[in-house]
Amino acid sequence: MKIIFSIGLLVFCIGVNGQEATPPNFKNQGEQEDYWASERFKREYKKESYERYSGPIKELDTTKYQFGPQVLIVTGSSRAVRQLFMLGILYPSLIAPPSDKSDSLTDGQTTFLNVFRADTLRIGSIKELKFSQSSPTVKRFSCWVGWPKIANPFTYLFELTNEQATQETDLETFIKGASLTFFKQGSIII
Repeated sequence: MKIIFSIGLLVFCIGVNGQEATPPNFKNQGEQEDYWASERFKREYKKESYERYSGPIKELDTTKYQFGPQVLIVTGSSRAVRQLFMLGILYPSLIAPPSDKSDSLTDGQTTFLNVFRADTLRIGSIKELKFSQSSPTVKRFSCWVGWPKIANPFTYLFELTNEQATQETDLETFIKGASLTFFKQGSIII
């Protein structure tokens, strides 16, 4: 009798504690992406402080920016958003170390690095996540990053903080005074 009671109690406890919240039904892909971005910020958010890129930045044209040996190709972005790259707030080595850093790696690590070599990255679909903003001094964004030898892009989430911003601050002014305070890879786009 004690064994049956113990098994019943164990099953009840596992059943009650093992349930996860079911994601809501989504009307479209955009709602689903917003939901998962929101969940990622809830679960993994830790405010950090990233330095701006300190080396020279060359604007090769309105879509290409060179950061030392690495190049970012930025598609579909406004002049305000392109400031992220010209000011060195976002730069390739945040995402992947430059290929010239492979001198001190083992053969296995070098083989792995060659698959994810990132001399040139593509970044696009940069979107402000307005649903997750509670203060005029903080703005959150998502973007897609394409790697050279990987067919599908990855989503990345990032947060900018500008302590001087107000409700009236436009995006370009916000970015000029902002610092990067969160940066994480999200998921792969399939």
